[in-house]
Amino acid sequence: MTNESRESKSPPPLSFSITPKMIPYGKTVSSLQVIITNTTDSVIVCSQFVIDLKIGSSSVCISEDASAITMKSVTGSDWIINRNSEGQFAASVPTNSQVKLNPRCALSFIIRGITTNSIPGLTTISVCGSGSVNGVGFTAPGEISLAKVPAGTNITGFTANPVTVPPDTPVNLEWVTIGAIMCTLSSPDGKRAVAPNGMFTVLPAKTTSYTLTATDRGHSVHEEITVVVE
Repeated sequence: MTNESRESKSPPPLSFSITPKMIPYGKTVSSLQVIITNTTDSVIVCSQFVIDLKIGSSSVCISEDASAITMKSVTGSDWIINRNSEGQFAASVPTNSQVKLNPRCALSFIIRGITTNSIPGLTTISVCGSGSVNGVGFTAPGEISLAKVPAGTNITGFTANPVTVPPDTPVNLEWVTIGAIMCTLSSPDGKRAVAPNGMFTVLPAKTTSYTLTATDRGHSVHEEITVVVE
């Protein structure tokens, strides 16, 4: 009888997501919020996050020109953000500081000034996080898919600042749309009409998902973002 040993792999300690998940191609300026979530039941001590956008004129690239693209943290943490190369940003923790990410909680970065190229297709944004869990170091790479779709009614930015809060703490939801004649913002607590471009402050008592719907004549697009309440 042959005994086979199976090596079990631990699930990655971080998951990566983005909003919006679709942006219009063809020289339209968009913003993205990259959300990084602790998927473990332990506190993560964060070290660095590297976010890499594909730059070029092909269908797998997001933009031809990275010169106007910027990135900032929206979590209140004192990150040092550097541009490593065209389209690549590194967010590092200052010396003698710590950024802790509690279990099932999230932090995020906003990338602004993305002028999409003129080729439709699916691009990916690479994210790599490093840190430690229970004193054991890790590196967690991942990719986020982003669709470039035809111009029309689109949500070109939908962000939450911050994405993890104590109960009943103000969170600013901000959005930008194109081509919409009506927008609504909804959550389990209800729905309200909002302007096509604007900001609204919420006070979530528990983890809540918010959906922005942009509508023109007979066509709607949706984006969702979740605020985690610790």
